[in-house]
Amino acid sequence: MGSWFDLRSGGLVAYGGFLGGFLTAWAFWRIKKIPLLPFADLAVPTLASGLMLTRIGCYLYGCDYGRPLREGASGFLAKLGTFPKWDTEAYPAFACDQTITGSPAYRHHLNEGLLPEDALSSLAVHPTQIYESLAGLVLFGISVWLLTHRKFRGQVLVTVGGLYGLWRFFIEYLRDDPERGFLFGFSTSQLISLALVPVCVIAYIQLKKRAEEQGDIELPPWALAESKEAQSEPAKKDDRPAKYRPKKKKKKK
Repeated sequence: MGSWFDLRSGGLVAYGGFLGGFLTAWAFWRIKKIPLLPFADLAVPTLASGLMLTRIGCYLYGCDYGRPLREGASGFLAKLGTFPKWDTEAYPAFACDQTITGSPAYRHHLNEGLLPEDALSSLAVHPTQIYESLAGLVLFGISVWLLTHRKFRGQVLVTVGGLYGLWRFFIEYLRDDPERGFLFGFSTSQLISLALVPVCVIAYIQLKKRAEEQGDIELPPWALAESKEAQSEPAKKDDRPAKYRPKKKKKKK
């Protein structure tokens, strides 16, 4: 459990950054007496694009890799999922540390005896970093769309948070990096997902209900513009004969 907070070996991961940032922002806005949800909704596209970009960095380094591909897998996929033994002559910065013999995927397979000593690359694995980067791109698109269609404050945050939790839970079954940590048969990220998804579902229901009760439903920009335009237009005179005009209801005494 203590390894979750050990910044030298972990803790600086997607979930850690998201939850730590959210709690810090919540505390700051609480002190300033500023509502958090409007700000949080605006920050969600940035979080999604951050996921997309950081996973590209993971791919270039060779960490957060997936399980070995089955025989007969696409050659293109196998090429994407093969990580090299770094050449210390080409990368002299690695030569000073004898513990670094290659990318994390390569070292893992070598230490597990899955590779011969003279192997120049890892086994072909699922490039889960690319999968997650694409998921970040999809979540970015969803969050931007929701920002212009949301009905209540916090909708973007809890929707994208729940979707990411579901995605992360299932993608973990393809991951194979041992540094993730496990408890009760689940990875650390899966345990967080099991808590996050129900919280997001409950928050969605409660926030929507509260907005409806308080009449605080947000209109999309175009609906808001139409509403203002309708209010600014003068009422049209009804030129129909009196017998064809709708009768006004009399107020009950």
